[in-house]
Amino acid sequence: ASAYNYTACSNQPYVFNGHTLIAAGTYVDTMHTYLGCDSVVTLTLSINAAPTALFTLYPDTPILHHWLALNQCTGTAPLTYSWSWGDASANDTGTTPSHIYAAAGGYNVCVSVTDANNCTATFCDSSYLSRMNSANSVVTINVVSSLPSGILTINENALQIYPNPTNHETVVSLQHIVNNASIKLTNIIGQTIFEKTNQSGNQFTLDLSNEAKGIYFIEIKQTGNVWRGKVVKE
Repeated sequence: ASAYNYTACSNQPYVFNGHTLIAAGTYVDTMHTYLGCDSVVTLTLSINAAPTALFTLYPDTPILHHWLALNQCTGTAPLTYSWSWGDASANDTGTTPSHIYAAAGGYNVCVSVTDANNCTATFCDSSYLSRMNSANSVVTINVVSSLPSGILTINENALQIYPNPTNHETVVSLQHIVNNASIKLTNIIGQTIFEKTNQSGNQFTLDLSNEAKGIYFIEIKQTGNVWRGKVVKE
């Protein structure tokens, strides 16, 4: 017989003799040795809570081509960071780094965090950050621990889009009524397909039948608030 202890992270299940374990506890199993004998093994498993990797992108309202990434990562301190900017540049570390995009393209920004228990987590967002072409002003992203005043509130989860994917029309639905709002549809490289102003209500139909197949971004903006979502045209 043998006994051992192991500590795992909550987002990385531990496999014990073919069994995937996700809860702390004491586990006993019989294993066969290379000599053909049976051996009773007792495992005492501890689980550490994994950190949360998260950031939210906000357009810096007063500054064109400037974005803020609100750092919302949590975990057992101290946390170590690795920020990947999606443009083949070197990763940055630290809580609030900055980056300038010098080339045209769409970017997938990722943050990986490791906590004091050596547990890790990663989060990526490629939804809205893009530089259309080399003639545009450079795009800058600053990671911040809190938002300055004057930044619009982005509501990611309050927008419903259906059907999605679509090959014709799609309906955009809000949880409450907006007045004098604007609705903008952009493609994956940031070009505006159309924009409607002075819109009121909580449900809007968008016609994508004449648009090419691909991913499109929907933005509804009212004073002080922005709702964003993504739709796929098939």
